[in-house]
Amino acid sequence: MKRTKIILQLLTCGLIAVLIGCSASQDDTSQADTDQAAMTEEEKIAHNLNEALVRLTYGDKTGLYNLEFPYLREETNFDVYLKLRSIEFAQMDSLDHLEVNNVQYFDDDSASVDVAYVLNSLSGEQTKLPDRLIIYKYKDRWVKPTASSLKKQLEFDELVRQADSSAAAESAGQ
Repeated sequence: MKRTKIILQLLTCGLIAVLIGCSASQDDTSQADTDQAAMTEEEKIAHNLNEALVRLTYGDKTGLYNLEFPYLREETNFDVYLKLRSIEFAQMDSLDHLEVNNVQYFDDDSASVDVAYVLNSLSGEQTKLPDRLIIYKYKDRWVKPTASSLKKQLEFDELVRQADSSAAAESAGQ
């Protein structure tokens, strides 16, 4: 009897902890959305790229997957994505962060971004490796595709538009 009471108390405490944790996560998410809305375009670009690369530092490739065009996520599940040659060997084990140094916009839908990867050496020193990235703004979100392409996304968008148009015409005819 006493053992059952202790187990029930532990389960109750666990449930309370989960509920408190879940409510905190929702608050964090709404705060993150508010923070993202207040950011400049350069800050949004830096945030998205840094998030993906920090995840990659820990072996988590979902950040890269999230930076792909949506058609790739529709056509390829995450397990298949991980087996793509350009993704399979991607790693960033000594990355501290990425600095966005300059952004040159092209017609508000793409940009050339000069970045520096800040790497930590074993001696504790930091090294900056410069790079230039081409990123795209797709549906109000900056993406940096690794395995997807703008051309294929535009083709996919056209197929979706045609399907939606056909469905609308079909339902109007009924």
